[in-house]
Amino acid sequence: NLVIAVISLENIAKLKLTPAERGNGIANKAIELYKESIKIEKELGDRRGVAYTLAQLGLLYKEIGEKEKAIKCMEEALKMFEQMGLKRDAEKARKQLKYLKQTM
Repeated sequence: NLVIAVISLENIAKLKLTPAERGNGIANKAIELYKESIKIEKELGDRRGVAYTLAQLGLLYKEIGEKEKAIKCMEEALKMFEQMGLKRDAEKARKQLKYLKQTM
């Protein structure tokens, strides 16, 4: 069930939300579910899952214009990716951070 929920969350984060959708709670519900997923992944000791979910949450925050929160999530994900030696994922997070910081 957790895997299905996480896959659903990833699909929500990939959506390009219109201003109307941002206002009607879809993004807020996705954020709430991502945070719940992070909590569960931490309880399970799934550091990789936490890092990926943080990165997805960061992308969602970026999509809804909350760049400071996006940067915070992406920095935390980057740190975890680096600690786990996940070079490809770390590079993706670095690119997102660079973009976010340039557009602030």
